Amino acid sequence: MSDSASTEFFINLVRTVVSIISVIVALFLGLRADFRMWQNRPKIVLEQEASRDRTHCQFNLKIINKGKTTARDINVKIESILQDSEPIRSGSFPYPINTAIHLQSEEYSVIRLLLVSQNPNSMEIGREGWYIDRKDSIFNVLVTGDNITAIRYSYRYVDAKELNQVTLQTINLVK
Repeated sequence: MSDSASTEFFINLVRTVVSIISVIVALFLGLRADFRMWQNRPKIVLEQEASRDRTHCQFNLKIINKGKTTARDINVKIESILQDSEPIRSGSFPYPINTAIHLQSEEYSVIRLLLVSQNPNSMEIGREGWYIDRKDSIFNVLVTGDNITAIRYSYRYVDAKELNQVTLQTINLVK
C-alpha cells in the first residue's frame, strides 16, 4: 500500500469511528432525556376511604399523585358494574365520577364512589344521583389522564343489613 492509500484508509477509518461514536452519544443523550422524563412522570394511586355515621356509609376514592410532575386531566370512570355476575346498565358506561382534575406532586383529590344509606333497596353511585340495587357488586374503575398510564381497579362491595358492616374491598389491580 502506498503512503497516500494508507493515509486515505486511515482518514476513512477515523471518520467511521467518529461517526459511530457520534451516533452512540446521540442515542445515549436521547435515551437519558427519555429516562429522566419517565422517572419524573406523574404516578397516580387510588386509595379507598370510608366514612360512616348512623344513616350513611360513604366510600370515597382518594386520587394521589405520587410522581414528581403535575398529572393533567385525570378522569375516573366506572367501566362496568356487575351484580349477580351480570353487567348492569351496559349502555351507561363508561360512567364518569369526576371532571378532569390536575394534581401537583403529592397532591390528592377525593371523589365519592358510592353512598349507601339505610334504604335497603338502592345505593347511590358518584354524585349525580344514579341509583342501583343495593346488593353485592363489583365496580370496575378506569383512571386516565393526559400524561399518565391508564390504570384499572376493581372493587367488591359486600352488602350487609347493618350499615357499619358494609364493606368495599380492592380485589385486583390491572395495568
